[in-house]
Amino acid sequence: MAARLDPDATTVSEPLIVVEVLSPSTKPVDLGFKFQGYFRLPSVQHHLILDTERRTVIHHRRGAGELIETRIAASGELCLDLPGLTIGVGGLFAEP
Repeated sequence: MAARLDPDATTVSEPLIVVEVLSPSTKPVDLGFKFQGYFRLPSVQHHLILDTERRTVIHHRRGAGELIETRIAASGELCLDLPGLTIGVGGLFAEP
């Protein structure tokens, strides 16, 4: 089991999952340049982009070899096989 992160940490040395909220002002950068950069990190297995306007999530995941698989979901569950999590899409957009 991996060690717990310090709750005050601002960086993670080997992230498995990167989650970001799509911003209208940075959308081209979020969907292009940043996406490519995240998967240059060998530890990254999943990249989730939350589109709050459409209430959808774009799920990129590392596949076999250099393949990056993409799924766009507005409902159902996302299986994040590494580290072994299942997340309900609706819960990502739940009101507080």
